[in-house]
Amino acid sequence: MKGKYAIGTILVLLVVLMTWTSLNSDNDFSFPESLGEMKLTSQIEGPDAIDSTRQLHGNSAKVQMTDAAILVYRGRGAESTIWVSRTENDEGASVLMDAMNDAIDPGDGFSTPVIVSIPQAETVEVYYTSGYGADHYYYQIKDSVYWIAVNGLTDEARLEFVAEVIESVD
Repeated sequence: MKGKYAIGTILVLLVVLMTWTSLNSDNDFSFPESLGEMKLTSQIEGPDAIDSTRQLHGNSAKVQMTDAAILVYRGRGAESTIWVSRTENDEGASVLMDAMNDAIDPGDGFSTPVIVSIPQAETVEVYYTSGYGADHYYYQIKDSVYWIAVNGLTDEARLEFVAEVIESVD
């Protein structure tokens, strides 16, 4: 049941994000204006992003974010939504990764997550799952957890896009 709640929330959030564009805020996030051939078209940061991201985790008490951002990139028939969740420390991010892995219910819209190798990002353990019309990649770097939903790219271009996100989004 928790998987259906999370999936429904993801779908609602995607619709909202695709129609809403917000301005950059004054925090310490750093996001490129373009990734591959896609341009940044929407950005939500701070409390609004924390609230939206927390809902994706079923408002779990385990999820203790200190900051968050939600980015939408579009271009040439492709699009990607990237969620960035910051925690107080690396351990908090590990708890968040565990909560994400626990929430994915294969057969309830997502495939079973598997660890994949991303060129130019071999030091990062990246999980992959598919579902709801997109390919999804998620990973932890230090105190932050990233979720990338992307569609409209070939397999090779998708892996290059994910590598570029890993290298440039923080």
